[in-house]
Amino acid sequence: MGNDDETPRDLLLDAADYKFYLSTTPEGVDLENSKTELLKIIKENNMIDFFNSCVAEGILEPNEMLVGKMEKEVEGLLAKAKEEIEKAENEEGEVEVRDAKLKEAQIITYARDKDAAVKAWEAIDGLSSTKRIDIQLTILRIALAYDDNELFRRVNSKCKDMVEKGGDWDRRNRMFVYQGVQFIRERNFKAASELFLKVAPSFTATEVIDFHHLILYTILTNILHKDRVSLKKEVVDSPEILGEIETMPSAKVMLHSLYECEYNKFFTSLVEIMKVIKADRFLSIHDKFLLHEYRFFAYDQFLRPYRSVTLETMSQEFGLSVEFLENDLCGFITEGKLKCAIDSVDGVVATRQYRQRDVEFQKVIKRGDNLINRLEKLSRTLLL
Repeated sequence: MGNDDETPRDLLLDAADYKFYLSTTPEGVDLENSKTELLKIIKENNMIDFFNSCVAEGILEPNEMLVGKMEKEVEGLLAKAKEEIEKAENEEGEVEVRDAKLKEAQIITYARDKDAAVKAWEAIDGLSSTKRIDIQLTILRIALAYDDNELFRRVNSKCKDMVEKGGDWDRRNRMFVYQGVQFIRERNFKAASELFLKVAPSFTATEVIDFHHLILYTILTNILHKDRVSLKKEVVDSPEILGEIETMPSAKVMLHSLYECEYNKFFTSLVEIMKVIKADRFLSIHDKFLLHEYRFFAYDQFLRPYRSVTLETMSQEFGLSVEFLENDLCGFITEGKLKCAIDSVDGVVATRQYRQRDVEFQKVIKRGDNLINRLEKLSRTLLL
């Protein structure tokens, strides 16, 4: 998916990604190219504060001549913007005033720090309902670029109210993408997975992530929460995913091997998919958690049909040593995630299966006990 009408990605988000690459040096990323691209964005957009933060963190070398040049250019641009605002207020209409203020806010967003940028956008008034939503989406991108969860939550609440009252279909869908990305940051993968599936057929929020990353996030989050039937229907056979998955071979192997119960392939694919996760600014903060959960999901799916299975059989299915497998399973059993026990002497994993009818029966008994207790309390009260 992709066309000439797509909105370019916000340069602040691109800069944040390059900064992330240079600070974490993930495998498979061209660091020299990242440094070149970051400096290009900084110079072309006079990103003074962003450059200074990179220098302070040891990502870029100090360059007083560059900073001086950018400061001079920003002073000139801001002076010109103020002149345009004054001229528009005195001689032109509200539309011209608004456009001049928007231009000033964009200059400040690149040149100054996060707080100054937010203040500049929030100071713009006289906007239509749709333009007010666009302002909130801009601030949400700033929050994502600076990893500011508190700012995102505050502005997201306001943005949701605006969209519900006067937002069109396109802005609602774009907001869902922003929220999905933030849900990833907050480790709410279930909520993220639902939003990404919802927006995939009509995705337009290319200013925050491209379609490739939307599909990648859709696969990686839905694997954690879908049973095999739902995974097949909503993810594996999704037209949007089918149209893009060939561009992400490790994700394709991961998704299809899990659905086809080819656990050896699935665990092999985890090695490659973890490189992708570690090189992604939004996913990387959860890399250990995701590796843990993917392993659990595969073990759980494998064990569900069995009452017992030997460790030897399971190790062959997963392509793991018996020793590693036993230790890994013990960890999940101790956490209470896997309902099974291991007989190390006989090398057998015995599952503790719960039939749905038994679960429902226990719930009915519990409700009955609660009702009896409440009736007894009521009778004692009446007798008094």
